[in-house]
Formats: sequence, structure tokens, C-alpha cells
Amino acid sequence: MNLLFSIHLYYPKHSAGAESYVRSMAKEMIARGHEVKIILHQANQHKITEMYDFEGVMVFPPDPYIIEKLFDWADVVLSHLDYNKWTSWECAKRNKKFVHIVHNDIPYPSVSDSPCPVKVIYNAEWCKKNLNYTWPSITFPPPVNTDTIAPNRQKKYIAMVNLNHNKGASHFYSIAKKMPDYEFLAIKGSYDNQILTTLPNVKTVPPTPYIREYYKDVAVICMLSHYESWGLVATEAMLNGIPVIANPTEGLKENLGSAGIFMDRKDTAGIAKELRKLMTDDEYYNKWSKKGLKRAKELAPKWDELEQFLLK
Repeated sequence: MNLLFSIHLYYPKHSAGAESYVRSMAKEMIARGHEVKIILHQANQHKITEMYDFEGVMVFPPDPYIIEKLFDWADVVLSHLDYNKWTSWECAKRNKKFVHIVHNDIPYPSVSDSPCPVKVIYNAEWCKKNLNYTWPSITFPPPVNTDTIAPNRQKKYIAMVNLNHNKGASHFYSIAKKMPDYEFLAIKGSYDNQILTTLPNVKTVPPTPYIREYYKDVAVICMLSHYESWGLVATEAMLNGIPVIANPTEGLKENLGSAGIFMDRKDTAGIAKELRKLMTDDEYYNKWSKKGLKRAKELAPKWDELEQFLLK
């Protein structure tokens, strides 16, 4: 099977949740003997002028001649976010199978009114319930590869990934101010304005496609998002046995289940108190770590089901 992704950006230039989803799917499908290629619609805006190879996936700028060849080559074409409309029209012209990947509960009229038949992959059941597209569908939560597991982990930092307003950077820094005797790790994200700080107990690091290099020093993850349709970082944390303190969004509740320590993100004093308990009480820490590991196993990707959904 030849899989073509028609998307805006990809690794290593852009490594947000949607791109991580595609990356995990690409790696697994290649391992199963399929071929994967990517059209990068925003390549020119980011000075990507030539084709490149990332982990065995050929990534192409949006040259019209190349696009024509790639669509001829593809058995299935997948897209997401703002490029589903363009992709559906191109699939309609060529009678190609089209798959739309849902990353949130924002409705896309171009999916509902697609000019060609669509298959839908939902990232979460709550998004499926809210959107309720009439097309054939499957729910497949954002998959996490085992290469995110950090061996010999040292419990050093309290961390947050992506320092923008939605993710709750200001709340994270408020907590850090209340805990000057602890070290915090602020990991920059790939999108939106990053809110930075000069607090002496906060270390700021750039985004990376190899997140395990940061997880190896993380004790607790804070996910203080106002909106989170799933929260891949939470799944990665659980896979590493890292407890997660989370603002109770619909996505994080579905993702973490009983393994999440849910607290209102505005309650920074309460979160600081909970963090101190986690950092000083080994029995309490290990309880939440084990809960996360158990939940991570329950979320193991059902690749056979997804493969069959794409093939049929």
C-alpha cells in the first residue's frame, strides 16, 4: 500500500501533536511493508526548497509536477487540519481514497460536504461524539512509539511541554515561583508564541523530535492546557512512569483516565502542594507512576485495526 500524506509541515522542522501522529503512523506502516511519502504544503514559507528524507519517509515541497506524480503513485491519501479541503478535491479529480485525521472537535464543513467519499480517523471518542461525521470512521488515539521511553530515568525536573498561552505557561511559572527550592524544565513547543521567563529555577530548552532526551530527567509533567483534545505528552509521560498533573479537559480526562491527577490550572497553590508531596513521598509518587504505566499499556495502539481500516 502506498500512503500519501498531504499536510502543512512535518518533522524535523515542525514537531507538534498532529505531526507526531503522522510520524508514528508512517513509521509503523513502513515497518509493515508499506511505503509512505509526504507533500509539505507550507514548505516554501519555511524555506524548505528541496525534497528530504526523514526516517525513511520522502518529504516533498508542493511542486505541481511532483504532486501529480505523487497522486498517481498513491493508493490512499491522508490529510488533516487546514489541508483536507484541497486534498479532498484533488482526490475527487483522480478517484483516490481519501482519509481525514481528526485532531480536535472543531467541525470542518469541507469534511461533511467533501466532493469525494471520506474515511475519518478520530483521535478521541469525545471528538467523535461531538463531530459525528456520517462517513465510515475509526477512533485511533494518538500513538506513542516506544522510542520515547527514557532508560535510567533521573527524577530531577518538574516539566511542561510547549510554553504558549493555551498550554498554561503563566500558571507553570507561577508554580515555579512558589517552589524556588525545586528545578523546573520549560520545553519550548513548535507553534504559537512561546512565553518565556527569567526565573532562576526554570531551565528553558528548545523543541526536539527526540523527546526522550528530556524525559530522562523529568519527575513530574504538568499539563495545564485550557484546551487539549487528547494530550500526547500525557501518554508519553505515562509510558515513562512520570506522574501527570492535568487541568481536566475532555481530552486529558479520556487519555489519562484514573491515572491523572486532575487539578484546576488556576489553583497554582494547590498544584504546588501536590507537587511537593510527589517529590518528597516515594510511596505516593510510585503509586501514581504505576497507575500511569498501567494506563499506558491500555492505550497501546491497535495497529492491525488501523491498517485494515486503511486497506479496505
